[in-house]
Amino acid sequence: MDGNSEQLQVINLKQLPIIEERLRDVKAKIEQRTSAVMALAVTEETRTDVKKIRTEVRKELEGYEAQRMAVKKAIMTPYEQFEAVYKECVSNPYKAADEALGKKIADVEVGIKQQKEDDVRAFFNELTSGFGLDWLKFEQMNLKVTLTCTPKAMKAAITQSVTKIVRDCAALEENPDRDEIMVEYQKSLDLGSACQIVQQRHKQLEAQRRAAEERRARQQAQQEAEAKAKAAIEAEASKRAVEQPAPPHEVATPTQAESPAQAPAAAPAPAAARAEKKYLAKFAVTGTLPQLKALKAFMEKEGMQYDTIS
Repeated sequence: MDGNSEQLQVINLKQLPIIEERLRDVKAKIEQRTSAVMALAVTEETRTDVKKIRTEVRKELEGYEAQRMAVKKAIMTPYEQFEAVYKECVSNPYKAADEALGKKIADVEVGIKQQKEDDVRAFFNELTSGFGLDWLKFEQMNLKVTLTCTPKAMKAAITQSVTKIVRDCAALEENPDRDEIMVEYQKSLDLGSACQIVQQRHKQLEAQRRAAEERRARQQAQQEAEAKAKAAIEAEASKRAVEQPAPPHEVATPTQAESPAQAPAAAPAPAAARAEKKYLAKFAVTGTLPQLKALKAFMEKEGMQYDTIS
């Protein structure tokens, strides 16, 4: 139904509002008044008087504003009454009808798009199943189903994408890192990016392996150096113990009253405790800083004296 052909002229303005004013008559007086006010000089002595004049000027403006607002209210009152009737009789019914039709149209369009998506999704599932791509998801195709696109065009786009994926998977068959690359490829469907990610990961793992081997080698070398230093010190200590002479024994001298044949043999007197003889050994040691520190700590612990050789 064409509503415009039967539309009636139902709104007419019978008379324009007539505003009686004599603003031109007071314009010159107001300009003279405001010019004189703006020309006033404000000092400490005149500040109070100027503030009073300013208050008077504001009150004059408030009086004119009150008249203007009264005229506006008188004009707007009949219009606001008319607008309320207009909304009730005209705009509200039209807006309600438009909203109801919009919802119905949207429901139908959603159904149309859903039907297209179901058709294309079934085609996708059948195609991927035939190629053994059960891991591939329909959402990875990034298809946007609209009212204007046709199922034929969307199926062609899906076929093209799936065919490319099949070629990419075939290219990985002979790759020794196929399984690892496939994990990344299934996320992005970008073969180049997946290969780069795996290669970078391998480089990082190799760097970690080399660092661990170097760390273990340094630890082993340090332990061997410490063991050699300790063995050398212990050997030197054993050598000094073998070379040390036995302490001399004292023999008792017989008294004058007894003859040597009659006097019994006297028991040897206990020897006084004697300090262990020390020897001087000079040698150079080569090792890492931690090894040399460990050697120094060992010698200090054993009470050995050492000098720095320059």
